[in-house]
Amino acid sequence: MKKSFLVILLTLAIFYCLWGLAEGKIITKQEIIDFFIQPDPKSAGGTGEATIVFDLNQIPFDYDSSAINSRARAQLDEIGKALSSQILSYLEFEIGGHTDSRGTDEYNQVLSEKRAQSVVEYLIQNFNIKRERLKAKGYGESDPLVVGENEAAWEKNRRVEIKKLGRTPESGGIASGSLSLDLDFIFVKNEWRGSMYEGMILTEDDYYQVYFKPYQNCYVYIYQIDSAGTIDKLFPNSRFSSQGNPVVAGREYWIPGDVKDKLFFYLGGQSGEEKIYVLTSKEKAQDIEASFSAIATEPIQSAEKADELIGKIALRSAKGVRTTKPKNLEKPPVLPPEMVTDTKDFFVIFTFQHE
Repeated sequence: MKKSFLVILLTLAIFYCLWGLAEGKIITKQEIIDFFIQPDPKSAGGTGEATIVFDLNQIPFDYDSSAINSRARAQLDEIGKALSSQILSYLEFEIGGHTDSRGTDEYNQVLSEKRAQSVVEYLIQNFNIKRERLKAKGYGESDPLVVGENEAAWEKNRRVEIKKLGRTPESGGIASGSLSLDLDFIFVKNEWRGSMYEGMILTEDDYYQVYFKPYQNCYVYIYQIDSAGTIDKLFPNSRFSSQGNPVVAGREYWIPGDVKDKLFFYLGGQSGEEKIYVLTSKEKAQDIEASFSAIATEPIQSAEKADELIGKIALRSAKGVRTTKPKNLEKPPVLPPEMVTDTKDFFVIFTFQHE
C-alpha cells in the first residue's frame, strides 16, 4: 500500500529561555561559535555590532603592561579553540584593544595597540590560526563603553573586543570552504520526545520531525524512501516548508512546518525499513534536481527511480553520520557531536523501522 506523508498539528508546551554572556564569566568555545554564526548577531556587550566584549576579569592585563597574563589564558584558550574551528574558518576577525581615559591620548593608543597585538600573537602561536584572519587594532580611550571618571567606568572601558569582519577572500561564498551541519530527527512517542536513534521503531501512532542548521550558506536536499520504493521529497518542498534552497547559515530549519513542535510527519501504509537521505552541497545538485523534478511536491512509487536517486546521492564525495541535540531522550545517542567536511558535498543516511 502506498505510504502517506501527512502532517498534523500537536499542541505541546514549549519553553523558551534567554541567556547572555555574563561579565566576568568565561565565555566558552561553543558560546563564541554560536554567537558568530548567527546571520545578524547583536553585540554581546553593547557595541551594536557582531562583537563580543571581554572585560578585565576575563582577559586581565597587569598595570602598564601588554604581556599576556596567566589569568587570561583560560579565556584566550576558549577564544582560540573557537576561532580555529572549521565552523569559523571562513571568517576574519578584528581584535580590538581599549583603555580607560587616564593618561595621555598618545600613551593609551600605543598601549591598546600593543595589547591587541599580544592577543593576536597568542592565538596564532597556540592555535595555528592564519595571521591574515586576525587584525589587531588599538582604540585607546576613543571608544568607551560607559562615560564616567570613576573606577567603575574605568574598569568597564579597559577591555578587549572581538569583532566579526566578514568572510576571508578565499572562502568565496557557498562554493568553497568547509561544510558543516547540525542534523537531528525528533520523535514524539507516547510520553517521550527526543532524538531518534538508528534502527528505531516507529508506528502509525508516532510522529517525527527533521531539524537541521547549516553553518554556511549551502544547498540541502532531504528524501525519504520506504521499503516499496516510494520516494518523498521532504526538503525543499512547499508542502512541508516555506523555506527553500540555498539555505542560510545559522538559521534553524524544522521540517515540516518551519517551527519546532508544531507540525509532524506520521507514517501510513507500507511497513518495513524507512531511509532518510540528507544531501548537503556547496553547489546546486543539478543532476538530482533535473532527474527528480516530478517529485518536487508529490511522492512517487518507483523502485527504479529510488535506485537511481540512491545512486546519484552515493556519487557524492563523502558519507556522513548524523549529529544529535538530545532532549528527554529515551535512549542516549552514541554518535559524534558534529558533522564537518572539507569536501564540496556529503550525504547522510538515517534508517528506522516502520511497524
